[in-house]
Amino acid sequence: MHISQKAAFIVSILLITGLGTSPALISICTVLIPILAIWRAYTLGWRIPEAARQIFTGPGMGMLVLWGLGVLSIFLSQDFPDWSVVLYRKLPLLLLPLGFAWLLPFSRKQMNWLAITLVLSQALVAVASLTQHMLGFSYLHKPIVEGGHIPIISGVSHIYFGVTLAFSSLLSGYMAWEKENTLFPRMHRIWWILAILNAILLHFFTSRTGLMAFYAGLSSIFIYAIIRFKAWKIALLGLGVLVVIPSIAYFSVPSFRGRIHNTTNDWSRFQNSEEDISYNSAALRLLAWQTAWELIVENPVIGAGLSQVQPNMAAQYEENGAMDRARKPLHNPHNQYLTYWIGYGFPGLIALFVVLLIPIIRSRPPTQMLGFALFGALSMALMFENILERQIGMTFFCVIYIWLPFWQHDRTQ
Repeated sequence: MHISQKAAFIVSILLITGLGTSPALISICTVLIPILAIWRAYTLGWRIPEAARQIFTGPGMGMLVLWGLGVLSIFLSQDFPDWSVVLYRKLPLLLLPLGFAWLLPFSRKQMNWLAITLVLSQALVAVASLTQHMLGFSYLHKPIVEGGHIPIISGVSHIYFGVTLAFSSLLSGYMAWEKENTLFPRMHRIWWILAILNAILLHFFTSRTGLMAFYAGLSSIFIYAIIRFKAWKIALLGLGVLVVIPSIAYFSVPSFRGRIHNTTNDWSRFQNSEEDISYNSAALRLLAWQTAWELIVENPVIGAGLSQVQPNMAAQYEENGAMDRARKPLHNPHNQYLTYWIGYGFPGLIALFVVLLIPIIRSRPPTQMLGFALFGALSMALMFENILERQIGMTFFCVIYIWLPFWQHDRTQ
């Protein structure tokens, strides 16, 4: 293994750690990866390695297409500075696939170290955040029960942390199921413990987006079991799990119960057009979806460019008189599908769907089950948040999609 690849592995460890701890660390690593790739390409005489072909016939090509849509949207944008800011923010979609194309594959043990780093770092940040909450319980308990969220000790958004925590639980469960013991003897037992721990912690943090992603990923695994193994007993057991776990959480976790009550209350307030929803997050999302759909109906095919989403949403709110019931409405749809449809039109929406399907289309056993879980979790998360419009979300999307076939490639050697 070339020294540039060894350095890239260390940078990847830091990158995956940054998902739960530091956006600044993510930024630094995102720049270092393509620099190391240039070094590696130089040593290869600029020859295209096999890893690059594997990436660009799968997830890498999809990421470049999504970034290319941003470039082409200059013809739709009415504000060049805003367009350039959006394109700059989406650089991970370009830099990470190009960088890893010349730096992969890592060894089997290295891929498993990346997995355990993600799972363990998420667990540690979650435990630290929960401990901080419990130490100040008398002060923080009331807003949590009323539908608030437990703040993440590292300052990372609780929504994005919820999504990465959900996937870390699914990834750890997959490693346990496959009895992956490369790192240590009987490591699969540790994988099971971490999978269960992260799932429990997720229910305390009550990120609705993270919870929906977790259950969608879990459901996708059970669907995969039926399709591939005809395992109807496992599917029935899974159905029971999907009912029992939320029920237990509802009666035993005050923050989870508060989130449920908060969501149903938001729905009731949204349906009553005379109710003030300024401080009801779920109701504000529903209002944003409604407004976004009105913009899509006006221009469903071509779109207006991503840089125009926020100004167009603001103008539509004014036209609808939405300010009468929401003093500070959401100026983006908080739904990646609607955002892409407004920004890139129907072709952009189709491109996003195709890219999301790559883990199912391109993966083969044994990692196809993990591909189903990733597709289910991420496709559900995109329903409730603009995951690909924030640095953490884009980085998570890129690295997991890029690494997935190499987990498979490495395990079948």
